[in-house]
Amino acid sequence: MARHDVCALEEITDGDKKAFKVQGTPLLVFRTGELVHVLRNRCAHMNLPLSAGKFDGTHITCAFHGARFDVRSGQREKKAWLLGSLIGGDCVKRFDAVVENGRVLVEL
Repeated sequence: MARHDVCALEEITDGDKKAFKVQGTPLLVFRTGELVHVLRNRCAHMNLPLSAGKFDGTHITCAFHGARFDVRSGQREKKAWLLGSLIGGDCVKRFDAVVENGRVLVEL
């Protein structure tokens, strides 16, 4: 795995999220203060983008079918209201990330 520079921390408002594509991988970066969490920007339910969903500081809720995931672990906390295949299982892929010198770095 290699570490990739995604963006400046200041590009993401505290308490918000922002989508990026790095090395062809869709990422969703969440900011809480000086901490960041990074998930694959695809819901495990039907592979739709999580970036359209609502972030409450610790969880992202998919805008399409209501599945809810903990951004710290990627674990699903609530099933989708529309039953369907879980393409990626019960969680969304989480990536290790750090902030160094004001830059968000992610391991891919």
